[in-house]
Amino acid sequence: MKKNEKKFNNNSGLSSRKIAVEILLEIIESLVPLDDVFNKFIKQGSSLSKMQPEDRSFCRLLVSSTLRNLTEIDYILNKFLKKSLDKSPPKVQMILRIGIVQIVYLQTPDHAATNTSVELGGNKWKSLINAIMRNVLRGRDKINAYQSESPKTPSWLSKRWKRDWGDNFIEIENAHRVLSPPIDLCVKKEAKIWADKLNGICLSDKTIRLNNTSLISELEGFNSGDWWVQDYSSQIPVTLLNIEKGEEVLDLCAAPGGKTAQLISMGANVTSVDGNKKRIARLEENLARLKFNSKIFHSDVRSYKPKETWSKI
Repeated sequence: MKKNEKKFNNNSGLSSRKIAVEILLEIIESLVPLDDVFNKFIKQGSSLSKMQPEDRSFCRLLVSSTLRNLTEIDYILNKFLKKSLDKSPPKVQMILRIGIVQIVYLQTPDHAATNTSVELGGNKWKSLINAIMRNVLRGRDKINAYQSESPKTPSWLSKRWKRDWGDNFIEIENAHRVLSPPIDLCVKKEAKIWADKLNGICLSDKTIRLNNTSLISELEGFNSGDWWVQDYSSQIPVTLLNIEKGEEVLDLCAAPGGKTAQLISMGANVTSVDGNKKRIARLEENLARLKFNSKIFHSDVRSYKPKETWSKI
């Protein structure tokens, strides 16, 4: 178990795990962001939308923990398999992955992790999944060693970091192993009050940082549009522009809208341009929730020709 993972008091049943498997399949096979898939499942009226908040939180914890530790999880599983994990059907892979996540990272009781994984396999796969999970439990004294020797990032990502950062990529990999990414929110006003409400910390008079696994859309202030998700580092460029109220600003590659929202909150009149239709829809949705207005154009920035004349900074 990694030191940044916490023990989870598991009172959640089969439904949370079943939805977690479905969400993971869509994220990994379609390369769709986690939050987008969660929101899609909720809007479609799936069982996720009908779950109690604690069950949804457990479902999200299963998914996020699986994605964060995916390389290590697959390495561990392959140590207990006769054939490589990627030879198994995708659904079986996901069931086994969340089984390992519960046992190794979330300290779910062995019987709960194993029995629910077997149930998820149905008649077709339950014998196989049961055999593998029992094999893992019998050899759990070896898991710490497997964790230590396992790569922590996919080979393609390590190669990219090494190419871009040279010897410094080792520090990035080390940080990736032990740190869980926080969630930063940019608030319209009263950052200290919102930090107290959401159990976060103030990074500035406009930014608070959360350290939990809650579903963003269920947090207080989301539906009322009092804040939006935006990394603290990505907020810095706008703060350096010394924007004045009523100033005209062109935001290129604007979706999903963090910088556009930040500019509007500072009083700017913003024109937002993005070449991706789906991302434009996300931008419009985010601005509507925040009750912000922007002139939005779907266009490749290389061919976009505004009527206005824009000065270069």
